[in-house]
Parts: sequence; C-alpha cells; structure tokens
Amino acid sequence: MASTFLSVEASAEKLKISPQRIRTLCRKKAIKSQKIGSVWIVEASSLQAYGLRTAHIAAEDHGTYRYDQTCESTTGRKPIALSFFQGQ
Repeated sequence: MASTFLSVEASAEKLKISPQRIRTLCRKKAIKSQKIGSVWIVEASSLQAYGLRTAHIAAEDHGTYRYDQTCESTTGRKPIALSFFQGQ
C-alpha cells in the first residue's frame, strides 16, 4: 500500500501550526517523515493520527461538532466554540 506524503507547509496548514514546529516534530520522530536532501516530507496518516492525539484536529464524531439541521449533507458540520468562562 502506497503512503501519501505531504510537504512541511501543507502539514503546517493542516494542523494550523508553524512549519518550524512540523520540522521539530519530524526531527523528534513524533510524526513519521523522511528527509530527502534538506527537505522533509510527512506521512499523511501519521500527521492525521498526531493531530487527533494532540487535539490539533477534532474528530467529526467528537462533541465539538454538531449537525446543522438546515443542511442536508454532512458538510454542514461546524465547530462549536466552548468556553469555561460562562459569566454566571
């Protein structure tokens, strides 16, 4: 089975973190990656697993998502903003 690889920049966008942080994760082997010359490539499945494990990515079946009743497809899922400061 062939793996899909992403660039550092695409990986950073996906997790909403800096490219420098992605490179650090590659060096620390926190995500599966390969260095080709001076360029890192990141395995997409490893990036997805890291994002779910560290809450950089919320799973769609997680409580932070709700189904928008006005939309007939699952593309109507939107994140719900949660706050510990409700001001009582």
